[in-house]
Amino acid sequence: MGFRSRWKCLWVSGLLLVSVAGAIECGRRYWNARWEAEAGPLIEAVQGLSSLVTLRVTVRDVLVTDIHGYTGGVTAVLVVGGEVEWATDVVAARLEQINSVSRTVTVVLPPPTLHAVRIDTAKTKIATLTVHGLWIVVPGSEAEKAVVNRAYVSAEQAVRSAGEGASFGIEAQRRTERLLDSVGRDQGWKVRVQWLEPVQR
Repeated sequence: MGFRSRWKCLWVSGLLLVSVAGAIECGRRYWNARWEAEAGPLIEAVQGLSSLVTLRVTVRDVLVTDIHGYTGGVTAVLVVGGEVEWATDVVAARLEQINSVSRTVTVVLPPPTLHAVRIDTAKTKIATLTVHGLWIVVPGSEAEKAVVNRAYVSAEQAVRSAGEGASFGIEAQRRTERLLDSVGRDQGWKVRVQWLEPVQR
């Protein structure tokens, strides 16, 4: 075989490889588009959940707040009631590894985050207000108002701190997975959830 014939064979072989690769890529895009179309109702059902609140944590705490001076002081004991919510941004969901034959799909999600912190005003109140030293002779002083205000300002942070543990985020993940599994089964799909990153405290 001469040089020209060998070159021609190599050129034809290369052309065939490019054609096969192109056909494979076109086929992959076709099936991906078809599977995504078939998974359309599932995508709508998942994203329709919006910001999904999956965990509510009831918080009860007791705060002790003091203001002291040279001649006395005042102490407030505040009973705090509230709740925190953990939620998953389902609108940001991304579907991957869609297989319409086995009816399986992977839903990629950001981790749950602390979504809301609420004080229950009906259950948050001053239990005791104690004045010490010479401040007793000045009833209804500005110091008493100040210590009460300071206690209530601290209440929201106390509720947040009590409800932001990573263990709550992990539980919110589990509940999200169970809910999406249920949504998937309703649509005839088996859903696997993949989290983009670990829960942040």
